[in-house]
Amino acid sequence: MKKKSTYQLLLPYIFKLDPEFTHNNFLSLVSLIEKTLSMGIFCRSPYEKNSIKLRNLNFKNRVGLAAGLDKNAAYIDTLAWLGFGFIEVGTVTPKPQPGNKKPRLFRLPLDRALINSMGFNNDGLNTFVKNLKKSKWVKEKKGVIGINLGMNFDTDLNNAHHDYELGLDATYKYADYIVINVSSPNTKGLRKLQENNLLKKLLASVKKKQKELHTKYSLQRPIFIKLSPDINNEFLEETLQLIKVYEIEGVIATNTTINKENIIEKKYSNQQGGLSGAPLLSRSNEVLLHIKKYLSPEVILIGSGGIMSGIDANEKIISGADVVQVYSGLIFSGPGLVKESLKVIENNLLTKKS
Repeated sequence: MKKKSTYQLLLPYIFKLDPEFTHNNFLSLVSLIEKTLSMGIFCRSPYEKNSIKLRNLNFKNRVGLAAGLDKNAAYIDTLAWLGFGFIEVGTVTPKPQPGNKKPRLFRLPLDRALINSMGFNNDGLNTFVKNLKKSKWVKEKKGVIGINLGMNFDTDLNNAHHDYELGLDATYKYADYIVINVSSPNTKGLRKLQENNLLKKLLASVKKKQKELHTKYSLQRPIFIKLSPDINNEFLEETLQLIKVYEIEGVIATNTTINKENIIEKKYSNQQGGLSGAPLLSRSNEVLLHIKKYLSPEVILIGSGGIMSGIDANEKIISGADVVQVYSGLIFSGPGLVKESLKVIENNLLTKKS
Protein backbone atom coordinates (compact mmCIF):
# COMPACT_ATOMS: atom_id res chain seq x y z
CA MET A 1 0.00 0.00 0.00
CA LYS A 2 1.29 3.45 -0.94
CA LYS A 3 2.36 5.46 2.13
CA LYS A 4 0.27 8.59 2.73
CA SER A 5 2.04 11.93 2.57
CA THR A 6 1.89 14.42 5.46
CA TYR A 7 -0.50 16.50 3.36
CA GLN A 8 -2.89 13.55 2.88
CA LEU A 9 -2.82 12.80 6.61
CA LEU A 10 -3.79 16.42 7.31
CA LEU A 11 -6.51 16.49 4.65
CA PRO A 12 -9.46 15.41 6.88
CA TYR A 13 -8.66 18.32 9.23
CA ILE A 14 -8.16 20.80 6.39
CA PHE A 15 -11.53 19.79 4.93
CA LYS A 16 -13.29 20.79 8.14
CA LEU A 17 -12.50 24.43 7.32
CA ASP A 18 -14.41 26.66 4.89
CA PRO A 19 -13.10 25.98 1.34
CA GLU A 20 -12.51 29.59 0.31
CA PHE A 21 -10.98 30.51 3.67
CA THR A 22 -8.64 27.51 3.40
CA HIS A 23 -7.70 28.41 -0.19
CA ASN A 24 -6.78 32.00 0.66
CA ASN A 25 -4.92 31.20 3.85
CA PHE A 26 -3.13 28.16 2.39
CA LEU A 27 -1.44 30.42 -0.16
CA SER A 28 -0.57 32.94 2.55
CA LEU A 29 0.87 30.23 4.80
CA VAL A 30 2.98 28.65 2.05
CA SER A 31 4.19 32.12 1.09
CA LEU A 32 5.27 32.80 4.67
CA ILE A 33 7.14 29.47 4.87
CA GLU A 34 8.84 30.06 1.51
CA LYS A 35 9.92 33.58 2.45
CA THR A 36 11.17 32.43 5.86
CA LEU A 37 13.22 29.56 4.44
CA SER A 38 14.68 31.55 1.56
CA MET A 39 14.57 34.99 3.20
CA GLY A 40 12.87 36.11 -0.01
CA ILE A 41 16.09 35.65 -1.98
CA PHE A 42 15.34 32.58 -4.05
CA CYS A 43 12.68 31.44 -6.45
CA ARG A 44 12.88 27.72 -7.07
CA SER A 45 13.53 26.64 -10.65
CA PRO A 46 11.21 24.01 -12.15
CA TYR A 47 11.97 20.31 -12.01
CA GLU A 48 13.91 19.80 -15.23
CA LYS A 49 12.18 16.70 -16.60
CA ASN A 50 10.36 16.08 -19.88
CA SER A 51 11.45 19.47 -21.26
CA ILE A 52 9.86 20.45 -24.54
CA LYS A 53 10.06 23.41 -26.93
CA LEU A 54 6.77 24.43 -28.53
CA ARG A 55 6.96 27.34 -30.95
CA ASN A 56 8.98 29.91 -28.99
CA LEU A 57 8.08 28.49 -25.56
CA ASN A 58 10.69 26.49 -23.65
CA PHE A 59 8.91 24.35 -21.07
CA LYS A 60 11.45 22.93 -18.59
CA ASN A 61 8.86 20.29 -17.77
CA ARG A 62 5.38 19.35 -18.94
CA VAL A 63 3.37 19.94 -15.75
CA GLY A 64 1.94 23.38 -15.05
CA LEU A 65 -0.53 25.12 -12.79
CA ALA A 66 -3.95 25.98 -14.21
CA ALA A 67 -5.47 29.44 -13.85
CA GLY A 68 -7.71 30.12 -10.85
CA LEU A 69 -5.45 29.35 -7.91
CA ASP A 70 -3.51 32.62 -8.14
CA LYS A 71 -5.98 35.09 -9.60
CA ASN A 72 -3.95 38.21 -8.79
CA ALA A 73 -0.46 36.89 -9.66
CA ALA A 74 0.45 37.46 -6.00
CA TYR A 75 1.96 34.03 -5.26
CA ILE A 76 3.92 33.12 -8.38
CA ASP A 77 7.25 32.66 -6.60
CA THR A 78 5.59 30.70 -3.80
CA LEU A 79 3.93 28.34 -6.26
CA ALA A 80 7.24 27.95 -8.10
CA TRP A 81 8.46 25.97 -5.07
CA LEU A 82 6.18 23.12 -6.13
CA GLY A 83 8.34 22.50 -9.21
CA PHE A 84 5.98 23.49 -12.03
CA GLY A 85 7.36 23.91 -15.54
CA PHE A 86 4.86 26.67 -16.18
CA ILE A 87 2.44 28.72 -14.11
CA GLU A 88 -0.76 30.32 -15.37
CA VAL A 89 -2.19 33.20 -13.35
CA GLY A 90 -5.57 34.93 -13.48
CA THR A 91 -8.28 35.08 -14.58
CA VAL A 92 -7.81 38.86 -14.46
CA THR A 93 -10.33 41.45 -15.63
CA PRO A 94 -9.64 45.12 -16.48
CA LYS A 95 -11.46 46.49 -13.41
CA PRO A 96 -11.44 44.94 -9.92
CA GLN A 97 -14.56 42.97 -9.08
CA PRO A 98 -15.73 41.04 -6.00
CA GLY A 99 -17.15 38.03 -7.85
CA ASN A 100 -20.32 36.18 -6.97
CA LYS A 101 -21.93 35.95 -3.54
CA LYS A 102 -20.52 33.53 -0.97
CA PRO A 103 -20.52 30.62 -0.43
CA ARG A 104 -19.12 30.01 -3.91
CA LEU A 105 -16.60 27.21 -3.48
CA PHE A 106 -17.69 23.69 -2.51
CA ARG A 107 -15.78 20.47 -1.90
CA LEU A 108 -17.17 17.09 -2.93
CA PRO A 109 -14.81 14.65 -1.16
CA LEU A 110 -16.59 11.49 -2.34
CA ASP A 111 -16.27 12.66 -5.94
CA ARG A 112 -12.80 14.15 -5.45
CA ALA A 113 -14.15 17.30 -7.03
CA LEU A 114 -14.78 20.99 -6.50
CA ILE A 115 -17.63 23.24 -7.59
CA ASN A 116 -16.77 26.90 -7.92
CA SER A 117 -18.95 29.84 -8.83
CA MET A 118 -16.35 32.46 -8.01
CA GLY A 119 -17.18 34.81 -10.89
CA PHE A 120 -13.71 36.14 -11.77
CA ASN A 121 -13.15 37.74 -8.36
CA ASN A 122 -9.87 39.64 -8.67
CA ASP A 123 -8.15 42.94 -7.91
CA GLY A 124 -7.98 44.16 -11.52
CA LEU A 125 -5.20 44.74 -14.02
CA ASN A 126 -3.31 47.47 -12.14
CA THR A 127 -2.66 45.29 -9.09
CA PHE A 128 -2.06 42.24 -11.28
CA VAL A 129 0.70 43.96 -13.26
CA LYS A 130 2.34 45.31 -10.08
CA ASN A 131 2.53 41.72 -8.80
CA LEU A 132 3.98 40.46 -12.09
CA LYS A 133 6.74 43.08 -11.86
CA LYS A 134 7.71 41.86 -8.37
CA SER A 135 8.00 38.19 -9.33
CA LYS A 136 11.47 36.65 -9.65
CA TRP A 137 9.94 33.86 -11.76
CA VAL A 138 8.82 36.48 -14.29
CA LYS A 139 11.85 38.81 -14.10
CA GLU A 140 14.47 36.04 -14.20
CA LYS A 141 12.57 33.83 -16.68
CA LYS A 142 12.68 30.85 -14.33
CA GLY A 143 9.88 29.16 -16.24
CA VAL A 144 6.98 29.88 -18.56
CA ILE A 145 4.31 32.30 -17.32
CA GLY A 146 0.80 32.24 -18.78
CA ILE A 147 -1.72 35.02 -18.24
CA ASN A 148 -5.44 34.24 -18.34
CA LEU A 149 -7.69 37.14 -19.39
CA GLY A 150 -11.42 37.61 -18.85
CA MET A 151 -14.05 40.31 -19.16
CA ASN A 152 -15.79 42.23 -16.40
CA PHE A 153 -19.24 40.96 -15.43
CA ASP A 154 -20.91 44.25 -16.41
CA THR A 155 -19.32 44.50 -19.88
CA ASP A 156 -21.75 44.17 -22.78
CA LEU A 157 -20.93 41.06 -24.82
CA ASN A 158 -20.73 43.13 -28.00
CA ASN A 159 -17.94 45.14 -26.37
CA ALA A 160 -16.18 42.19 -24.72
CA HIS A 161 -13.27 42.43 -27.15
CA HIS A 162 -12.32 45.78 -25.57
CA ASP A 163 -11.76 44.10 -22.19
CA TYR A 164 -9.48 41.50 -23.74
CA GLU A 165 -7.59 44.20 -25.66
CA LEU A 166 -7.00 46.04 -22.37
CA GLY A 167 -5.71 42.83 -20.84
CA LEU A 168 -3.35 42.24 -23.75
CA ASP A 169 -2.05 45.81 -23.62
CA ALA A 170 -1.29 45.63 -19.91
CA THR A 171 0.28 42.16 -19.69
CA TYR A 172 1.80 41.40 -23.10
CA LYS A 173 5.44 42.16 -22.30
CA TYR A 174 5.39 40.11 -19.09
CA ALA A 175 3.68 37.01 -20.48
CA ASP A 176 5.09 34.00 -22.31
CA TYR A 177 1.59 33.15 -23.54
CA ILE A 178 -1.82 34.77 -23.10
CA VAL A 179 -5.14 32.95 -22.69
CA ILE A 180 -8.51 34.24 -23.86
CA ASN A 181 -10.97 32.74 -21.38
CA VAL A 182 -14.41 32.43 -23.01
CA SER A 183 -15.49 29.24 -21.27
CA SER A 184 -15.92 29.91 -17.56
CA PRO A 185 -19.52 29.13 -16.54
CA ASN A 186 -19.38 31.59 -13.64
CA THR A 187 -19.67 34.97 -15.38
CA LYS A 188 -23.14 35.53 -16.81
CA GLY A 189 -23.16 35.32 -20.59
CA LEU A 190 -19.42 34.67 -20.95
CA ARG A 191 -19.86 31.34 -22.73
CA LYS A 192 -21.89 33.11 -25.41
CA LEU A 193 -18.52 34.43 -26.62
CA GLN A 194 -17.92 30.90 -27.97
CA GLU A 195 -20.79 31.42 -30.41
CA ASN A 196 -19.76 31.98 -34.02
CA ASN A 197 -20.36 35.70 -34.61
CA LEU A 198 -19.13 36.90 -31.21
CA LEU A 199 -16.11 34.60 -31.36
CA LYS A 200 -15.16 35.87 -34.83
CA LYS A 201 -15.26 39.44 -33.58
CA LEU A 202 -13.22 38.59 -30.49
CA LEU A 203 -10.54 36.56 -32.28
CA ALA A 204 -10.13 39.17 -35.02
CA SER A 205 -9.70 41.83 -32.34
CA VAL A 206 -7.13 39.99 -30.20
CA LYS A 207 -5.07 38.95 -33.23
CA LYS A 208 -4.99 42.54 -34.46
CA LYS A 209 -3.89 43.69 -31.00
CA GLN A 210 -1.29 40.91 -30.84
CA LYS A 211 0.21 42.11 -34.13
CA GLU A 212 0.38 45.71 -32.84
CA LEU A 213 2.08 44.64 -29.61
CA HIS A 214 4.49 42.36 -31.48
CA THR A 215 5.62 45.40 -33.47
CA LYS A 216 5.75 47.63 -30.39
CA TYR A 217 7.82 45.30 -28.17
CA SER A 218 9.50 43.04 -30.77
CA LEU A 219 8.09 40.12 -28.80
CA GLN A 220 5.95 37.28 -30.13
CA ARG A 221 3.49 36.09 -27.49
CA PRO A 222 1.20 33.26 -28.58
CA ILE A 223 -2.54 33.54 -28.01
CA PHE A 224 -4.38 30.56 -26.52
CA ILE A 225 -8.10 30.02 -26.14
CA LYS A 226 -9.60 28.01 -23.27
CA LEU A 227 -12.56 25.88 -24.33
CA SER A 228 -15.54 24.39 -22.51
CA PRO A 229 -16.10 20.64 -22.13
CA ASP A 230 -19.84 21.20 -22.51
CA ILE A 231 -20.03 21.92 -26.25
CA ASN A 232 -21.03 19.16 -28.66
CA ASN A 233 -18.68 17.98 -31.37
CA GLU A 234 -20.45 19.88 -34.17
CA PHE A 235 -20.18 23.19 -32.31
CA LEU A 236 -16.62 22.32 -31.29
CA GLU A 237 -15.64 21.84 -34.94
CA GLU A 238 -17.08 25.25 -35.84
CA THR A 239 -14.96 26.76 -33.08
CA LEU A 240 -11.86 24.88 -34.22
CA GLN A 241 -12.39 26.13 -37.76
CA LEU A 242 -12.28 29.71 -36.45
CA ILE A 243 -9.13 28.87 -34.51
CA LYS A 244 -7.60 27.81 -37.84
CA VAL A 245 -8.83 30.89 -39.71
CA TYR A 246 -7.54 33.36 -37.12
CA GLU A 247 -4.32 31.40 -36.53
CA ILE A 248 -4.72 31.01 -32.78
CA GLU A 249 -1.50 29.41 -31.56
CA GLY A 250 -2.78 27.29 -28.69
CA VAL A 251 -5.81 25.66 -27.08
CA ILE A 252 -6.48 24.71 -23.46
CA ALA A 253 -8.85 21.77 -23.13
CA THR A 254 -10.79 22.18 -20.95
CA ASN A 255 -12.43 24.50 -18.46
CA THR A 256 -14.86 23.28 -15.78
CA THR A 257 -18.19 21.62 -16.61
CA ILE A 258 -21.76 22.45 -15.64
CA ASN A 259 -22.74 18.78 -16.05
CA LYS A 260 -23.27 17.31 -12.58
CA GLU A 261 -25.47 14.34 -13.52
CA ASN A 262 -23.04 11.63 -12.43
CA ILE A 263 -21.68 13.00 -9.19
CA ILE A 264 -22.01 10.87 -6.05
CA GLU A 265 -22.79 13.77 -3.70
CA LYS A 266 -26.29 14.42 -5.03
CA LYS A 267 -26.95 17.37 -2.70
CA TYR A 268 -24.72 19.35 -5.08
CA SER A 269 -26.49 18.25 -8.27
CA ASN A 270 -28.24 21.61 -8.67
CA GLN A 271 -25.43 23.76 -7.29
CA GLN A 272 -24.51 26.59 -9.64
CA GLY A 273 -20.91 26.73 -10.81
CA GLY A 274 -18.27 24.79 -12.65
CA LEU A 275 -17.35 21.26 -11.60
CA SER A 276 -13.66 20.31 -11.63
CA GLY A 277 -11.71 17.31 -10.45
CA ALA A 278 -12.04 13.59 -11.13
CA PRO A 279 -15.52 13.63 -12.78
CA LEU A 280 -14.20 15.96 -15.50
CA LEU A 281 -11.36 13.73 -16.70
CA SER A 282 -13.22 11.56 -19.22
CA ARG A 283 -15.10 14.35 -21.04
CA SER A 284 -12.08 16.63 -21.00
CA ASN A 285 -10.01 13.90 -22.66
CA GLU A 286 -12.72 13.31 -25.29
CA VAL A 287 -12.58 16.99 -26.25
CA LEU A 288 -8.78 16.89 -26.30
CA LEU A 289 -8.75 13.89 -28.64
CA HIS A 290 -11.19 15.62 -30.99
CA ILE A 291 -9.10 18.80 -31.06
CA LYS A 292 -5.91 16.83 -31.73
CA LYS A 293 -7.46 15.18 -34.80
CA TYR A 294 -8.80 18.46 -36.18
CA LEU A 295 -5.99 20.98 -35.69
CA SER A 296 -2.47 21.22 -37.07
CA PRO A 297 0.32 19.75 -34.91
CA GLU A 298 1.74 23.29 -34.76
CA VAL A 299 -1.12 24.37 -32.47
CA ILE A 300 -0.01 23.91 -28.86
CA LEU A 301 -2.42 21.81 -26.79
CA ILE A 302 -2.59 22.12 -23.01
CA GLY A 303 -4.53 19.32 -21.34
CA SER A 304 -6.43 20.45 -18.25
CA GLY A 305 -9.28 18.96 -16.27
CA GLY A 306 -9.49 15.99 -13.91
CA ILE A 307 -5.81 15.23 -13.29
CA MET A 308 -5.72 13.62 -9.85
CA SER A 309 -2.71 11.32 -10.34
CA GLY A 310 0.35 10.76 -12.48
CA ILE A 311 -1.62 8.22 -14.52
CA ASP A 312 -4.26 10.88 -15.27
CA ALA A 313 -1.56 13.33 -16.36
CA ASN A 314 -0.03 10.78 -18.68
CA GLU A 315 -3.48 10.01 -20.11
CA LYS A 316 -3.69 13.65 -21.20
CA ILE A 317 -0.38 13.30 -23.05
CA ILE A 318 -1.63 10.11 -24.72
CA SER A 319 -4.85 11.95 -25.68
CA GLY A 320 -2.84 14.59 -27.55
CA ALA A 321 -1.73 17.19 -25.01
CA ASP A 322 1.76 18.62 -25.37
CA VAL A 323 1.78 19.73 -21.74
CA VAL A 324 -0.71 19.47 -18.87
CA GLN A 325 -2.13 21.62 -16.06
CA VAL A 326 -3.32 20.70 -12.57
CA TYR A 327 -5.46 22.52 -10.00
CA SER A 328 -8.13 20.49 -8.16
CA GLY A 329 -5.75 17.54 -8.02
CA LEU A 330 -3.43 19.63 -5.84
CA ILE A 331 -6.24 20.04 -3.31
CA PHE A 332 -7.01 16.32 -3.08
CA SER A 333 -3.64 14.71 -3.84
CA GLY A 334 -1.29 17.37 -2.49
CA PRO A 335 1.80 19.10 -3.90
CA GLY A 336 3.45 15.72 -4.57
CA LEU A 337 1.15 15.44 -7.60
CA VAL A 338 3.59 17.55 -9.66
CA LYS A 339 6.55 15.22 -9.14
CA GLU A 340 4.40 12.09 -9.48
CA SER A 341 2.96 13.32 -12.80
CA LEU A 342 6.41 14.12 -14.17
CA LYS A 343 7.68 10.67 -13.20
CA VAL A 344 4.84 8.79 -14.90
CA ILE A 345 5.06 10.95 -18.04
CA GLU A 346 8.85 10.46 -18.17
CA ASN A 347 8.55 6.68 -17.81
CA ASN A 348 5.98 6.57 -20.60
CA LEU A 349 8.12 8.69 -22.92
CA LEU A 350 11.17 6.49 -22.24
CA THR A 351 9.10 3.36 -22.96
CA LYS A 352 7.95 4.81 -26.30
CA LYS A 353 11.55 5.57 -27.29
CA SER A 354 12.86 2.09 -26.44
